[in-house]
Parts: sequence; structure tokens; C-alpha cells
Amino acid sequence: MNPFELDLNTLEMINDVPGVIMSHMTPSVENIPVFIMMAVNIILGFMLYTNVAEVQKRDGKDPYPLFIHCVLIVWDTLCTIMMWILAFRYNFFWLWTLFGILEPIWVWGEVKAIQAHIKTDRHEELGRFVQGGDITEKQAWGYVAIMITIAAAFWLSVSFILGGFYNASLCVTWPWTNFLFPWLCWEHWHTRAARTGTSLGNSMKVQLTIFIQITISWLPGTWFVLMMPFLQNPVFYLVGFASSALAFVNLMKVRKLPAPEPKAEAAAE
Repeated sequence: MNPFELDLNTLEMINDVPGVIMSHMTPSVENIPVFIMMAVNIILGFMLYTNVAEVQKRDGKDPYPLFIHCVLIVWDTLCTIMMWILAFRYNFFWLWTLFGILEPIWVWGEVKAIQAHIKTDRHEELGRFVQGGDITEKQAWGYVAIMITIAAAFWLSVSFILGGFYNASLCVTWPWTNFLFPWLCWEHWHTRAARTGTSLGNSMKVQLTIFIQITISWLPGTWFVLMMPFLQNPVFYLVGFASSALAFVNLMKVRKLPAPEPKAEAAAE
């Protein structure tokens, strides 16, 4: 079988993503494993933000680059809209309604992350775009607006290709958003570590959470694969494995770095 070709059964499922998801998320004995894995995914999804908060409190630095926050805030916002559209369309099926409520929490988390990033890290990431490297908060928000616009154009284009919101298009991209973390962040982490010689703005807990979250996004028998069987193809597994491998490399690099020195105010206490 050519991994780049879709068989008719897979094509039929992709043309009715809401139907496929609802059939696998309807409460029943055979769907119990799907519900268990969904709970694990939700917990890890929140941990991605709680672990970030710990690092910000410790170092005053955001582990993730500003760009990934802009990419994900757009996805979370569009996903919120899509979930409520599907909730109304399918008589408030519990999954659409639940994530219509949960997704704004992730949106708020991204808002707070972007705000903190602009206050603490704007010179580090955006300074190269202005003469002298001294960038104001107003200028930083302008770059954020540009990045959000680019991200919106990307996600809306992908959604259109996959059939739009009525076809639960962003659900198809859900595991792929987890794959983004190591690919969009590794250079940021490498550059910061090379400059500081420590794990400043990073932690083993952050890296371990990313590695586990990515791995359970593509392994057979996990939530996304059980809920959307059409993902079971060589390309999906190959990208998932490569993403886990890069996440593991990042994990090992952070593990070898010494912890940063305590902040001055903490040392004075």
C-alpha cells in the first residue's frame, strides 16, 4: 500500500469526522479505553501550562518561544468556535460541549503566557528585528499581531482543506499540535542553553511532559488514534516517532545542564 494514498474507507471517515468521533466517544463498555486515554491527555495538556508557570516563577523566563504561543492561541481560539458550532449542530453532544468549555481555559493560558513573555523575554527573541535590540512592549505586541495573523491564515487554510468547522477539521490536527513543540522550540532551547550554560527557562519536568504528551499522541491504543482511526497510517506514525525522538533528545540535553543560579531576590531571602 502506498502510504501517501487514502483507501476508500479512510476517505469516507475523513469526510465525516464528527460522525467518526461521536461513534467512538459515545459512552459504552467498548469505549472505556478511549475515555481513560482522553483523561490522560487532558491532564497532560494542563501540565504543559502548570509546568511553565513553575519555570516562570523560578527563573522569570518562559520555556517556550513566543512564536509557539501565537500559533497555539489561534488554534485554541478557532477550536473553541468550532466546538460550539458542533455542539449546536449535534444537539450538544457532550464532547463538543465539554471542549467548548475547556478550550477557553487554554486560550486564557496562552494570553497570560504571551503577556509574561513580552514583559520578560521580548529583547531576547524580538530584539534582532530592531536597531540596537531594545524593543518596547508596544513594538513587541505589533510583532505578536503579525505572528497571530500568519498563524490564523495557516490554521484556517488547513481547516478549509479538511472540510471546515462543520467537519470537525481541527480535531484532525489535534495530535499534530503536540508534535509542533519540539520542532518549533528546539532551537530556542539550544540557543538559550548555549548562552547561559544552564537550564535557565527550562526544566526536566517541562521536557518530560512534552515527551510523554507527544508519545501518547501517536502510539496505537491512545486517545487520538482510538477516537480517529483514520490517523492509523505510516505517515502519521513516522512523524509522531520523529517528534518523540527529537523531544527525547531535548530531554537528555536539559538533563545534562546545571540548574540556574537563584534569582537575586530569592537569594536575599
